[in-house]
Amino acid sequence: MGIVSSFCGAGDAVFCDRLCHASIIDGILLSGAKLFRFRHNDAGHLEGILKKERCRFKNILIVTETIFSMDGDRPDLKALLDIKAKYGCNLMVDEAHATGIYGASGSGVVEEEGFSREVDYIMGTFGKALGSFGAYLAASKSDIDYLINKCRSFIYSTALPPAIVSANLASIKLLSEEPYRRMKLLESAKFLRDGLKVKGFDVRGCSQIIPLVTGDNERTVAFADFLKEKGYWVMPIRPPTVPEGESRLRFSVVFEHDISVLERLLDDISNAEI
Repeated sequence: MGIVSSFCGAGDAVFCDRLCHASIIDGILLSGAKLFRFRHNDAGHLEGILKKERCRFKNILIVTETIFSMDGDRPDLKALLDIKAKYGCNLMVDEAHATGIYGASGSGVVEEEGFSREVDYIMGTFGKALGSFGAYLAASKSDIDYLINKCRSFIYSTALPPAIVSANLASIKLLSEEPYRRMKLLESAKFLRDGLKVKGFDVRGCSQIIPLVTGDNERTVAFADFLKEKGYWVMPIRPPTVPEGESRLRFSVVFEHDISVLERLLDDISNAEI
């Protein structure tokens, strides 16, 4: 929340993917900058708005996620970078669901696609895949020095305890020492997604986050309860987290889910009478 308000304010604008996390939206609103939301993963819509609005604002920030938390999909970073260059903008990406899973060193989708030097601000978390606590921002040295002296949420908060910092460093070390973990995870996620598609379910995304869209709220909750009785912890996601009519089960595959577990899960889903 503090990053956007440090770089943007009155007279600036932020163009944000419609499905970005609520904390990003809150940060934009707090900044005082004008908020524009473009259709999800629609670079053409983003450019159409920029053509009309760019001249009205001093600084422009484009914000997206690299793995979206509820759809499990990813943006066309190359298209966003082309637009950033064409209209004189900065680009910020949230790697919260990609850190530790994508890229040669596990840094995320930006690293995997080779755009580490082109993206202005890369933020992520030490939670989720890294199993710890805290967050990070990768940017130029001058931007980091500026944030250390400007970012209120950084300046006026307590530093992470040494034990947490140590755990974060250990997690980063494991990323380079044990790359097989993320490789196996992505193979398992593909197995589950492909299996659900073969069985005719409405499945979205291309990551370790696998949404099975059920549509109806009550059916979604009943489906989740059924799977819980079978030993699976699967969250039912309903409005306002997702749009009306798009309630879903959100499967989040982890390293420990081997193929035998996923095969049993596929059978149980297929046999559910919901």
